[in-house]
Amino acid sequence: MKLHVGEKIKVSVDSINSQGDGVARFGEERFVFFVPGALPGEEVEGIVRILKRHYGVMELTDVLTPCVNRVIPKCSWYGLCGGCSLQHADYAMQLAHRL
Repeated sequence: MKLHVGEKIKVSVDSINSQGDGVARFGEERFVFFVPGALPGEEVEGIVRILKRHYGVMELTDVLTPCVNRVIPKCSWYGLCGGCSLQHADYAMQLAHRL
């Protein structure tokens, strides 16, 4: 399937990377997408923002199936300042990933 920047797709998040972004695979080719704000075990919908040869980046628009570890971030600046990468995950998940 040929993807285009700006296209809206659904993916299931498998893991997170060292930056705290969700990692998902799409289609039969299992094309890798990084999804900031997504957690492992979630099904999310987003807009393709960057497409490279071996990976892409999506903007998260909707969490269709939330992870049991998802919480509301305590900091009102979360997502804006860039100081924290996993405040949307509970403390146990943060410790497990040590980011």
